[in-house]
Amino acid sequence: MDRILIVDDVPVNIKLLGELLRDQYEIFVANNGQKAVQLAAEIKPDLILMDVMMPDMDGFTACRLLKGSLQTADIPLIFITARNQSDDIVNGFEAGGQDYIAKPFNPQELYARVRSHIELKKSREALAEYAARLERNNNELNILLEKLEVMASIDPLTGIFNRREAVNRMNEEISRYKRNNKEFCILMVDIDNFKNVNDTYGHEIGDCVIKHIVEVTRTHLRQHDMVARWGGEEFLILLPETNALGAHSAAEKIRSCIEESSVEVKDLSISVTVTIGGTEFNPNIDLDANINRADQALYSGKNQTKNCVVIAP
Repeated sequence: MDRILIVDDVPVNIKLLGELLRDQYEIFVANNGQKAVQLAAEIKPDLILMDVMMPDMDGFTACRLLKGSLQTADIPLIFITARNQSDDIVNGFEAGGQDYIAKPFNPQELYARVRSHIELKKSREALAEYAARLERNNNELNILLEKLEVMASIDPLTGIFNRREAVNRMNEEISRYKRNNKEFCILMVDIDNFKNVNDTYGHEIGDCVIKHIVEVTRTHLRQHDMVARWGGEEFLILLPETNALGAHSAAEKIRSCIEESSVEVKDLSISVTVTIGGTEFNPNIDLDANINRADQALYSGKNQTKNCVVIAP
């Protein structure tokens, strides 16, 4: 049941209003402005009916205090008073009142205004809740979109970037190259004889080998370097601010560390090697052509001895 706080220092007025409204509303009363301010903060009424002329604290002052508090500022307030001069009405609205009813009032008119203001308050609250819900849903949607964006850029097996994100990062590096003219290199890494691993031990062990290669590789990269899963057992490494000589050195370190390590899983100790091909970025050809140069260097190493590093001349 909606709550109404009646504020008047004349008991007869309180009784009259109470009898008019108690069938539809829960009635609370205060006989002065100070008590009204305290009681409103406690019970949070849906509407306040306030007399203006009261001892100690008049209705205008009490209204300003109510509107100045976060707890009671949104409670609609109707002044009911015998003071019905234009200045009085203006003062009532300036104090924060929502309506002004002159005594003696028409019971039907007062009841209609009370119902109207309570319904309006409910509508505002419903609208505020709807807006808050939309805001929450919008925030949740943004979080979900961010998660989806991350998922769309991450390889689920290894947790490193996938091919799509690798292309984005290389395009960013090309833009940086055009601004600063700082060279960078692309490496292609392929696990040697990986089909034999899967055929011998199964794809579950093969996945463990792939994750092992990623862990070793990441250990030997700088913070601003990037490794991404290009597909299957093949990986792409982006080395910003690195020339061909530096790329060869970095690739050889990765290759040798993988050769010296082993995958320990299910009482098995599996050793694998990788072949790495690379190229320094050539601005005279497009990105696909540069990646193809690194691929051709990789295939050259595969056709030679495997377990080696070849950087395109």
